[in-house]
Amino acid sequence: MIRAAGLGVGVANVVEAVRPFCGYVTRATHDQDAVAEVIEKFVL
Repeated sequence: MIRAAGLGVGVANVVEAVRPFCGYVTRATHDQDAVAEVIEKFVL
């Protein structure tokens, strides 16, 4: 699913096996503002 997304995004605490497939890894974890970080970087 990450590869098919066009831009695969992982959060800071993404499973290491998935990390190589992510086009961008956030500085924030899933418990922090990772979604907001992605929106600010790629949408706004």
